[in-house]
Amino acid sequence: MSEEQQLPAPTVTLLTEMPTEMPLSKMRCPYSVALQFMAQGYRVARAAWEGSGEYIWLMPSAVVPVEKLHDPILKRIAEENGGTVECKAALRLRTELGRVETGWRPGMDDLMATDWLVVLDEEVMVPVTLAPS
Repeated sequence: MSEEQQLPAPTVTLLTEMPTEMPLSKMRCPYSVALQFMAQGYRVARAAWEGSGEYIWLMPSAVVPVEKLHDPILKRIAEENGGTVECKAALRLRTELGRVETGWRPGMDDLMATDWLVVLDEEVMVPVTLAPS
């Protein structure tokens, strides 16, 4: 590259003050962290889904008594098991049409994405700390 074609030096803006807290809904994280939020009962979504109304959450494992079941096949299984059925945990997706899909599985793009965010009804402020360098 000749001297005439050299790129200009990059401009770097440094924060003079680090914020002490920020809105949880503004934090972006990888899928592994989104899983931790779901394990705590939060709903999460990709920033790329913004405006669609889509989000996912963890439906925890549960032992359900037969009298709480509506599905005839699940009722039969519970009766065969002595009155309860063990339901395994699963991810659920609220679709943009307002439907619920049980057993949602992330694709490779979702697993590698770092734009996961927590979906909140009310904003929550969280402390911000610097990672040791």
